Amino acid sequence: MGMGTGMGTYEFLIVFVVSLILFVNLCNGNEVVTKICQQTKDVQFCLNTFESDVRSNAVADAHGMALLSISITNNNIQDTMDRFPDIRQTLKDRISKHRLNVCQYDYRRAFREFRGAYFLVDKNSYWDSMDAVANATNRVIECQNVYRSSDPIGESPIAADNLKVISLSGLISAIINILLGN
Repeated sequence: MGMGTGMGTYEFLIVFVVSLILFVNLCNGNEVVTKICQQTKDVQFCLNTFESDVRSNAVADAHGMALLSISITNNNIQDTMDRFPDIRQTLKDRISKHRLNVCQYDYRRAFREFRGAYFLVDKNSYWDSMDAVANATNRVIECQNVYRSSDPIGESPIAADNLKVISLSGLISAIINILLGN
């Protein structure tokens, strides 16, 4: 029973206490997320969205959840924008490249408008934030529609990304509606 045994016990206790604190924080954060997600139309999408982001553990209320949902959306938009150069390299014809340019422009605008919505929520300007979210969502819809509005009709290479942003927008709106008491 030398020094090594006492030190091992001490290290175990530190790890145990830190783990316990993290576990309690995770449970508390998830309770808030679960409670708010149960008030949305797509409970499972809401839960999956927040449970996959470690920042949700720090969410204390609907206000924080609205901010986080906008941040998650902008992260998705940024990830898509980061893929545009690789997508562009796979395109062969002028029309496809033009359509991707339109989407790139629309995504930049959507990113700025979601960022604006974030700051509006942060200032408790919920009605204005709803307008900003709607405008940002419309930019993504415009990107999707550029592939449907003229010949040749085609599938957007970022159709799944567009759908995810549109779904996240609905989630943001639902959370802001909770904040508005609707």
